[in-house]
Amino acid sequence: PQYATTLAARGRATPWPPSRTAACWCGSGEAYGGCHGA
Repeated sequence: PQYATTLAARGRATPWPPSRTAACWCGSGEAYGGCHGA
């Protein structure tokens, strides 16, 4: 929880789960909805 608070304070927090059209977090280059969000 402290790490998440630190990221939020620095403006680097990432909403989870990402939107289905966002790039997948795994780095595949595919949309999250077609990769790990299925």
